[in-house]
Amino acid sequence: MPLFTTVWNLLKKNPATDGNDIFNIQTMLNDNWDKLDAVLGMKAVNADVRVATAGNIDLSGLQTIDGVTLTAGDRVLVKDQATDSDNGIYIATADAWARSPDADTTAKLAAGLFVHVKEGNANVGTGWILATTGTITLGSTSLIFVQKTGAGAATDAVVGSRTIDDSIIASSGADTPTRLWSKLGNMIKAITGKANWWTPPATSIEALNTNKLNATAYTAADVLAKIKTVDGAGSGLDADTIDGLHLTDLTVSKSLLSGIDLNTVTATGIYRLGDNLVNGPSGVDYGQLLVLHGGGDTIAQMAFSFGGIDVYSRAGNPAQVGGNGGWGSWNRIWNSARLPNPARTDATNTFTDFQRIQRSLSGSNQLFAEWNAPDKITYQWIIETSGNLSLWNSTNSVVAARFAPNGGNAWTSGNNPANFDYNGYQKLASGLIIQYGSATVGSNTVRISNPFPITFPNGVRSMVVTMGTTVNSDTAVVSNLTNSSYEVTFGTLSGTTTRTLRWMAMGF
Repeated sequence: MPLFTTVWNLLKKNPATDGNDIFNIQTMLNDNWDKLDAVLGMKAVNADVRVATAGNIDLSGLQTIDGVTLTAGDRVLVKDQATDSDNGIYIATADAWARSPDADTTAKLAAGLFVHVKEGNANVGTGWILATTGTITLGSTSLIFVQKTGAGAATDAVVGSRTIDDSIIASSGADTPTRLWSKLGNMIKAITGKANWWTPPATSIEALNTNKLNATAYTAADVLAKIKTVDGAGSGLDADTIDGLHLTDLTVSKSLLSGIDLNTVTATGIYRLGDNLVNGPSGVDYGQLLVLHGGGDTIAQMAFSFGGIDVYSRAGNPAQVGGNGGWGSWNRIWNSARLPNPARTDATNTFTDFQRIQRSLSGSNQLFAEWNAPDKITYQWIIETSGNLSLWNSTNSVVAARFAPNGGNAWTSGNNPANFDYNGYQKLASGLIIQYGSATVGSNTVRISNPFPITFPNGVRSMVVTMGTTVNSDTAVVSNLTNSSYEVTFGTLSGTTTRTLRWMAMGF
C-alpha cells in the first residue's frame, strides 16, 4: 500500500507492503509535480533580489540602481514606479525587462509576499512585503511594497507613535509600549520636579543621600557645623555671612589719628575725627565723619563739627576709589540755626553777630543778605526785573539805588561809564545812552555804513547827521538804523573835495 508524505502529501512506495508491486512511474511523478507546483504557488517568500529601486526608473537596460551596476539575469525589486501597477519583481536584461517567473502572473501575487534585498547603498539587508490587499490583477492593480525588516524598518507606521505623553499617570503595569513609556516619563517628572522628564535635576538622588541629615538627633554643635563657611574665616556662628564681613562689620566705627588726610578715608562707615586734618573743612576737629562708598568710582563724605552747628559735605570721583576725576570742594549745609534769629526783621528784632538770610519774594525778585554785626548789612546781592533796591547802612538809614533791566550793573551818580574818543559814548544812570562821532565822505560817495562805538542793549531811539560843508546842495539821510550800526545815504555832493559827516544817536 503506498505512503504519502506528512506535509505535502507526496506519493511514495511502501517497501513493507508493496513488495514487488509495479507502479506507473510517470503517473506517480506527474501527480507529485502537480502537488509541488500547487504548494509553491501558495508560498509567502520569494527568492532574494540583488537590489531594490529608490525611485522611478526605465524598465530596460543594464543600469545602476542604489549604487549597484546590474548584470544580465539580476533580480530587481521595482517598488517606486510613477505607475504603481508597474511595480513588481523583474529580471534585468540589456533590452526591455520582463517580470520574474515567480511573480509574473496574478496567481503568483498576494498580500504578504516577502522579498529580501541583498545589496545596495540604502536598501541592503532590508525586507519588503506586498501590502496590496484584495484581488490582484497584474498590470492594472497597484502593487505597494512596504519595508518590514532591516535598517529603518521600525517606523511609526510599523511600531506606532514614539512620542510619549508624560502627563499620563500610571494606574496599572500593563499597556501599549508608547503608553508605558508615557507613564514612566510622568513618574520621572514627579521624582525630579522638573517641567519635563528629560531634564536632569540639579542634584542627583545619590548626592542628596550623601548630604541628608542623619536619622539620629542632631546636637546644637552639629547644626552650627553645617552653617556655610565663607572666605575660610570660620564655621558655625563665626562664619562670615556677607562677602567676608560679619554683621557687626557692616558699619565701620573707629577713631582717626590726628593729621590724617581725609582723601584717604574711603571705607563706608562712621569715624571720630582728630585734629589738624588734611583736606578737611575748617571747624570740625574732634567731630564726626560719615563716609558713603557703595562701590564703583564715586564717593561722598559728610563732616560734623564738634559741639557746633555746622555740617559740611563733599563728593567726587577721585583716584582713591578708582575714579579719574577728583574730590569736590567742601560745602557747608545750611540748617535752621543758620537762619536769622529771630526770623523777622522789624523795629524790635535784631540779628546775631554773623547770620545770613535768603528770601524768595513775589515774581522774580530774589534777596540774599549777610550780617557781620548787629543791624548792619556788609554785603548784599539782588536780582530784580525792575524797581528800587533799598540798602541798609550802618546807621539804619536807607540808600536808594536802581538796577538796570535784565540784571545789568547798578548805577550811581559817580558810576556813569563814558568814552570820550572822536567816536564815543556816555551812559547815564537812568539807562539812557548817548553816542556820537564823525566820518569822512569822499566825492561822489552814494552811501556809507559804520558801526556804533558800542551796541545799544535794547534799542536806538534817534539819530541826527550833519555835513561839515558850506555847499547848500549837500544832503545826507539816515537810511538804515540798527542797535549796532547806522547807514547814511547822500544826495548831491558837489565838487571834488571830501566832506566830514557828524552824527549823534540816543538809545538805551
